[in-house]
Amino acid sequence: MVIATKSRFPEAVHTVLPWLKTIEHSDYIVHRLSEAALCAPFPEPSLALLDAIIDEASWPARKLGSCLDAIEGAQPALATDQRFVRLRNYLRRRGQV
Repeated sequence: MVIATKSRFPEAVHTVLPWLKTIEHSDYIVHRLSEAALCAPFPEPSLALLDAIIDEASWPARKLGSCLDAIEGAQPALATDQRFVRLRNYLRRRGQV
């Protein structure tokens, strides 16, 4: 639902973030986020959403790496954010980087 808000994406993420939980199969949501091309224009809210939903016990979503690349490209300082580092390390452990 927050992905459909387009230009209001940051506000939508901020509103729902306290209620978000990790999900076992995040592929669909990450795919939709990537297709909507929201990671580059809204890197911090995108990172917050990914951090909130990604369950490290499951296999990584196929588009997670490209979402992280877009976030880092748009706001390089986020590459040192603990959420970003956690997700990038998760991909590395799963052989996705």
